[in-house]
Amino acid sequence: MVKQRASKLDQLKLDFEFLKKELSAAEQKLPKRKEISELLRKITRAGQKFKIDFTSISPQAEITQTYFIKIPISLSINTYYHSLGLFLAELGQFERIVKVNNLNIITKLPADGDPTNINANFQLITYIFKPN
Repeated sequence: MVKQRASKLDQLKLDFEFLKKELSAAEQKLPKRKEISELLRKITRAGQKFKIDFTSISPQAEITQTYFIKIPISLSINTYYHSLGLFLAELGQFERIVKVNNLNIITKLPADGDPTNINANFQLITYIFKPN
């Protein structure tokens, strides 16, 4: 009887360590703190990587849900069609959940000093875990 309980304790310890690792990974995707400034830096770096010209980035009011808080960020950019696709793919690879919403692409003629061929307006939505 004692040996059975001891073996269960060892298994419980292993399970506990596994669950702690899973929790840590989940907190990367759905953090407990806003950390919006770090997210904006990552978005900006990704934009620079793909030659995105940001005309505006503006965090919006938070939207409280039952278990989490949505944080929308409105963006307006000038770029090339393929650069936009690469940029959005990069955002999808972030550890933190970032959703693209209401993507509106407008083609434009290149102007002197601005060779980009599209303007895109959209909203990024990220989330944080809602504290009790």
